[in-house]
Amino acid sequence: MRKIKTVAISFLNDLKTYWKVPRPGEYVSNKEFLWFCVGASGNNSAAAVLTYITFTASCFLVGAIYGIAFDDIYKISLIGLPFSYIWNFANMMVTDNLGELPDKSYRTFKILFIPLFFIGLGLFFVPQTLTEKFMPALPQIVGGIICINVFNIFYRIFVLKKLAPKYGKYRPWIIVGVFPTIAAYLLIVYLPFTSMPYHTRLWVLNLLFCIASVFSSFCGQLGNLQNVISPNSDERVRMMSIGAILYSAFPSLVNILLPIFAGTGGMNNIRTYRVIIPIMLIAFSLLTLTLFFGTREKVIVAKSHKPSISFWVGTKSVLKNKYHWLVNLSSAGNAITTGSIVLANIIFVYSLREDWLMGVYSGIIGTAYVPGMLIASYLIKKFDKRNLVLFSKLISLLSLAAQYYSLRVNNVVLFIVFSYITTLLSTPSAIAATAMGADIWDYQQYLTGERLDGFAGIFSMLLTPVTTVAAMLIPFLYSEVGFTSDWDILYESALRNEVINITILVAAVAVVLTAIPYFFYDLSTEKHRRIIEELKVRAEKEEQVNAPVAKPEKELQYQS
Repeated sequence: MRKIKTVAISFLNDLKTYWKVPRPGEYVSNKEFLWFCVGASGNNSAAAVLTYITFTASCFLVGAIYGIAFDDIYKISLIGLPFSYIWNFANMMVTDNLGELPDKSYRTFKILFIPLFFIGLGLFFVPQTLTEKFMPALPQIVGGIICINVFNIFYRIFVLKKLAPKYGKYRPWIIVGVFPTIAAYLLIVYLPFTSMPYHTRLWVLNLLFCIASVFSSFCGQLGNLQNVISPNSDERVRMMSIGAILYSAFPSLVNILLPIFAGTGGMNNIRTYRVIIPIMLIAFSLLTLTLFFGTREKVIVAKSHKPSISFWVGTKSVLKNKYHWLVNLSSAGNAITTGSIVLANIIFVYSLREDWLMGVYSGIIGTAYVPGMLIASYLIKKFDKRNLVLFSKLISLLSLAAQYYSLRVNNVVLFIVFSYITTLLSTPSAIAATAMGADIWDYQQYLTGERLDGFAGIFSMLLTPVTTVAAMLIPFLYSEVGFTSDWDILYESALRNEVINITILVAAVAVVLTAIPYFFYDLSTEKHRRIIEELKVRAEKEEQVNAPVAKPEKELQYQS
């Protein structure tokens, strides 16, 4: 009892001493850490809710309820591919210049994109029957893609110009994104799509999901804020591990409660999406606002530094970063699993036909994260980030083999046990992988003198053709066994087993592909520490160079 009392007193003293000021050598006070955890809880929970409403073949709402065919969804992806290069090029420049584009670049934007916007508007008036043999409502779909993405470019310029100087590069998207996102998703679930002709349903849904994607990026800012809330790598890891114990509780509740609340109608019932999901989305989105009001972005740059980066300079600079190459090549390996149906969903919804068990399953698996989070910081210090990531790849392969065995013998309890062990062992490596991203951003600044977080998107653009084609593998294999847009056939055990076999085999191949690049990753914790020290020295020198020269005393008196 005496030891417990001593620990408790020490904890309270630490909490009070560093409530408003960070510990020596660190950057985040206890108060900011608390607000970060509260906002992160809302952010992760809102993101968890939105995973149930996506314009993908695996979404119950889009596929099972609205009846959108797999083929049409992937055709839209292919149509959007060439356009995505234009939008990404533009948005990279906007992001890393904080909306203050060089004059020549801004003139080019207006000359190119304003006429393109009106072309997109004109496409809405082209008869959809002209292209219905290839795909229904193709002109309207292309028009929607063009108009919304052009709007997004100038919208981002406006937001960053007005808010970035005071609030940073990432926090502004939270305050401007919450309420439009809620409105867009309410339209998606409440408009009478089932009574619309198929071609109208297709292009209107595509348009609304494009609009939602402009604003729902607020749900993706948590990872960015984790990367810039502190330049101290150990402190970031601690926030991603110990902090995650606190802010992962709400998302776990979402995955537990949502299927249980949906039990009366099921996950393929429109009532779930019109009542339960909107309530959760509104509550958690509002909670995310705490991230905006309670935290600050901290990067080691001179206060006088103003980026002015041309497209070619930014692109060439990020392409020099070998760690960006390695991480993005690894991520590309996951593309072949795009469209895969979650095994747990197949089991509980279509095999056992007990949707509420998904909530129980999520609750059990959720408890496996806590021990991994508690020991993540220790394991990263002892084994370093890369080694933990490689370990997780091995665990994933063993897990897939174990899950396959449990499904073959039709033992759901065994499936849950294997899933639990996998989650427990993989959690520390997931935190390590997230922390790697922040280290790579710091290395980019060390390498080229600029953060260039936006220009790092060039890698996804280069790999998009590969990942887009790879993403069609699962839908093709599913269609080969007879699974296209009719989800009810998953109630048949023979076809369901075929889908399970395909899902597990493709996932195993993906694990191997994603592991290979990490064998070449060598940005250790010690190497990152030396990089941060060098960045501090550079920032101090830049401040000294740009500091205003003091005027002679007599001149100052005259000016006054």
